[in-house]
Amino acid sequence: MARYRLREKVLLQKVSDEMVILDLLDGQYHGLDPVGTRMLALVEEHGESEELVRCLQAEFDADDDRLRSDFAMLMAKLEDKGLVELVDQ
Repeated sequence: MARYRLREKVLLQKVSDEMVILDLLDGQYHGLDPVGTRMLALVEEHGESEELVRCLQAEFDADDDRLRSDFAMLMAKLEDKGLVELVDQ
């Protein structure tokens, strides 16, 4: 599966159980809910989506397909905004 990483010009700050992301190139702030925050933290730890899905399975009551779909949607949104990049597939 795909491997992602944060782009260089992105800063993260966890606030309570949510994440605030600052894109230093355009000065835009973005927010993630608690599940998105956990997914992004796992991207930083593992990068690879299969390992990430295994970690999420242990933490959330959701099936594999749902976790993969939610992860893919989040990564697509963050990639469109220039916050993460696909490293390889």
